[in-house]
Amino acid sequence: MRVHPGSPYPDSASSDTLLGRFKGNARLDLGEPQKRLNDSSPVHAVENVGRPLECPGTPKIAGLPTDNNERQTKQPFRQSHKHSRFHIKAFLSKAGTGRTIVYAPGKQILFEQGKRGDAVFYILAGTVKLTVVSQGRETTIGLLGPGNFAGKECIATVPARRTTSARALTNCTIVRIARKEMLRVIQHEKTFTSFFVDYLLACIGRNQEVIVDQLVNSSEKRLARALLSIANVRPGGKPEEVIPQIHQEELAEMVGTTRSRISFFLSRFRKLGFIAYKGQSSITISTKLARFVMA
Repeated sequence: MRVHPGSPYPDSASSDTLLGRFKGNARLDLGEPQKRLNDSSPVHAVENVGRPLECPGTPKIAGLPTDNNERQTKQPFRQSHKHSRFHIKAFLSKAGTGRTIVYAPGKQILFEQGKRGDAVFYILAGTVKLTVVSQGRETTIGLLGPGNFAGKECIATVPARRTTSARALTNCTIVRIARKEMLRVIQHEKTFTSFFVDYLLACIGRNQEVIVDQLVNSSEKRLARALLSIANVRPGGKPEEVIPQIHQEELAEMVGTTRSRISFFLSRFRKLGFIAYKGQSSITISTKLARFVMA
C-alpha cells in the first residue's frame, strides 16, 4: 500500500510539534508515535526529521508506517537477529535501524562534493544526477536510475568525504542508509556482501566502457550507451524500459557534445525504432538500442 509521507499525521499540529522537537538538534531518528490512518486503527510510524538529506535548508518530515511485527528493537544485533535470515530486498526497500525512506523532489540536493559523507542512497524510483566541480566548472558525470547506489564512495574514504555531488533530476524515492549501518551489513551479512561486490564490479565495467566511449566512439554511440545506462537495461532483460524524459542539455553534458547534436541523434533513434516518446514525461528504450551499441 502506497502512503503519502504526511498521511500518518492526523492534523498539521502533529507535524508542527515534531518540527518543534527538531530545534536545537541536528537530527531526530526513530521516534515511534502512534498515528491513525484515515480514522482506522492506530499504526506506528518511524519518523525522521532533519535538513533535506545532507544539505542545509528547511526541515523536512519523512514518515513510513510500519507493522507492529516489523518494529525495530534496541537489542544488540546478534540477539535480535540470531535466528533470522537476511533479505536483501527488504533491506533495500523498507525503513528500519539506520534506514529511512526519503522522497526527494526534482532538483533536491542529496549531497555535495567535499562535504562529509554519512549515508549511502539506494534509488527506488526516479533519476539522480552526479556532478563534479573542477576549476569552477560543473560537469555531469553520470545519471543513476532505480537499483543504483549513490554516494557509495564514502564507505571507503577516510575521512568520509564526498567526491561528487548528487541531485534528484526527477522526483525520486530513495532509501537513505547510514554509513555505519552500511558498513555493519557489509561486515556481517555475507549475502549482502556478495550482492554489493557484484554491483561494484558491474560499476567498474561500466566506467571502463565510458572511458572507451570517450576515446574511440562517436557522440551518437555515447548517447546510446548513456540512455541504456539510465534505463538500467541488462542482457536478457525486458524488451523495453521506460525512463523519465531528460533535458537535452543534461544529455549533452554527459556525452560531451552540443544540444543540437543530441536533438539530431534522438530524432534518428526514434525513426529507427530505438526509442519512443510517451507524452512529455517519459521515453521508452528498446533493446534494439543495445544491439546498435554493440554493432
